[in-house]
Amino acid sequence: DRHNKACVSHIGKGGSGHYVKMIHNGIEYAEMQLIAEIYALLKSAGYSNDEQVEILKEWNSGELKSFLLEAAIEVLLKKEHGTYVIDQILDVAGNKGTGYWTTVEMSKIGLPATMISSALFARFISAHRSVRQSLNAELEPKKEPLNLDINSLKNAVILARSINHFQGFWLLKEAGIHYDWTLQLHEIARIWTNGCIIRSELMESITKAMKEEELLEASWFLQPVKHFQFDLNSIVTKGLTARIALPCFSESLNFLYGITDIDSPANMIQGLRDYFGAHTYQRRDDPSGAFYHTDWNKN
Repeated sequence: DRHNKACVSHIGKGGSGHYVKMIHNGIEYAEMQLIAEIYALLKSAGYSNDEQVEILKEWNSGELKSFLLEAAIEVLLKKEHGTYVIDQILDVAGNKGTGYWTTVEMSKIGLPATMISSALFARFISAHRSVRQSLNAELEPKKEPLNLDINSLKNAVILARSINHFQGFWLLKEAGIHYDWTLQLHEIARIWTNGCIIRSELMESITKAMKEEELLEASWFLQPVKHFQFDLNSIVTKGLTARIALPCFSESLNFLYGITDIDSPANMIQGLRDYFGAHTYQRRDDPSGAFYHTDWNKN
């Protein structure tokens, strides 16, 4: 790492080391999907491959610097026989299982690391190319023009990446409790600062902050939330209006709105569950936490 310490550490007992690597790959899924969505937005807005490279290079010189962004620049630049390789790659994404395993684990624990699962499902959609071709021919969807503000897009990327990492580390924290592992989140972040696919400037910031801040108070998460919500909303709104699928950008916004909502509509879900299955519910006016059932068909 930047202090010449090896990016290797004993994680803990049982399968905790393998588990941490799995979550690393889950975070990676969402990071890659965000880059794909950036590519889709810029392409739809009329930016050539070379113009996209210039934008990404500028981003990569600051807080968005990462191995995956560097890789995206190289992928965009590569030519064979005078033709860009990226333009010849079939749009069908594969996966080796870690995104699926992570999605299963978050479901077991009940933790909403939703950007990872959204990235996984985006790959699944891409794999069904024949279905996409058939529905495209049948429905003939027309894409609308996209007017893109690059600085707004940059801010949206900063916020979406912060949410992705927040979800990943929250999942690690809850898994440690669930499986009785003593996971040192700051040490995990440190060994992810080099020698791995999600190494980045953001991970450097997370490593430093993890020693001093609780996850829910982390400045690397809260500051982008406070400053860039409008930009993320704007990019998602414009992108969806232009018929560009943005599963990870839009899910980052959905998660942010949901996790900060003090008055969610889940009371309706509880009412419905009690109506058809007598599953009971708790009441706002009873702080004891007692459960109630209503006879909904009785006047």
